[in-house]
Amino acid sequence: MSAWNTRLCSDVRPSAVEWLWRGYVPKGKLSILDGDPEVGKSVAASVDQCVRQALTPLADLADRTGCGVMLVRHLTKGGSDRAVYRGQGSVGIVAACRTGLLATTRRDDPEGRVLSAIKSNAGRRPPSLGYRVRATAEDRPVVEWTGPVQLSADEACRAEPVGLRMRDRVTDWLRHFLADGPRKASDLLAAAAEVCIPERTLDRAKKELPARSHQHYVRATDQRVWYWYDPAAPWPKDAPFKKPYELEPLPPMERW
Repeated sequence: MSAWNTRLCSDVRPSAVEWLWRGYVPKGKLSILDGDPEVGKSVAASVDQCVRQALTPLADLADRTGCGVMLVRHLTKGGSDRAVYRGQGSVGIVAACRTGLLATTRRDDPEGRVLSAIKSNAGRRPPSLGYRVRATAEDRPVVEWTGPVQLSADEACRAEPVGLRMRDRVTDWLRHFLADGPRKASDLLAAAAEVCIPERTLDRAKKELPARSHQHYVRATDQRVWYWYDPAAPWPKDAPFKKPYELEPLPPMERW
């Protein structure tokens, strides 16, 4: 385990400051560089040229003094299966670093975390390490390392398999509903409402199946009733109307 001690500002005694970068980075201290108020820390972060221009002074400082520089950024909400492209902003950010690390959650352990290497210019990529964030008796967070994990950075950021879309599930529901022949549109809409299918999603599923609409005249009641039917489903003998004839699609025209 590893932990850190905290001190109150009132307990800190004034002392002379030795600067690595005067006014910005003191020697022997942890310095956090953030964006200016009301300007933000992501201005031009997606422009590679601006990123390199901003990081060059930090790289020169590290080279001249031997201090370490660590950049922290968030992941994009979607994107590539390659971890090197998953950070927000320009890829020039990770390109300027000697080592890139990725911290992610573990899918098989809700409390588990994984620290994996995106890149390493200093040598071979180290193995991924698992860890958990625990609390001490004083309610301080500490890191508990759980050992190597067989999970690369690319595998860690890869999106989980996505289930069927709502439209796909509704299309399958509509196919089964129309499997026995034409159904009144009013009955179909009522059945869809009972299972919380939005009418707009139902219309999209109708196009995707595809299903057809037909207005049938009922002589006994002198009414016109709308039906939905699936052209690919078997047509029952007791259907309220004959299956509408559909022309086959024309073949593509040959070029002269």
